[in-house]
Amino acid sequence: TPKPSSAASDVYKRQGEQVRQLAWVVDERNIPVMCYGLRTDFRGELFGGSAALLAWADALVEQKTICHCGRKATMVVRVGLGGRVEKEGDQVEIGGNDRYVSLCRKHFSRAQASGICEGWTPQPADLSPSSDSTSGAVR
Repeated sequence: TPKPSSAASDVYKRQGEQVRQLAWVVDERNIPVMCYGLRTDFRGELFGGSAALLAWADALVEQKTICHCGRKATMVVRVGLGGRVEKEGDQVEIGGNDRYVSLCRKHFSRAQASGICEGWTPQPADLSPSSDSTSGAVR
């Protein structure tokens, strides 16, 4: 596992501080705060604020998603053209929701090992004859 850079570490600390500030707002100002988001990124790593939210939340309500096999999806992969699983890149990508696939842990592990996402459904751009099948390769 790569060691986080100092910039990533700073973001992680800052997000943790923000979560504690929100907890103070709830406790001292009696203002309800709701947070939501993904627990882990496409590599299976916690987002910076996720650990603090998991630790400091009064209650956790899980929104369930289903893997293509019918099991509960707890992980997500990001795919390129041809369903190739991306293993590197920015933790957050704005837009591109069609590039993320929810999977159970078993199929997430298989996708990470093989580089192919079994549950991926091609988008129209991926099916066009002009698409370059090599551009979706793992970087």
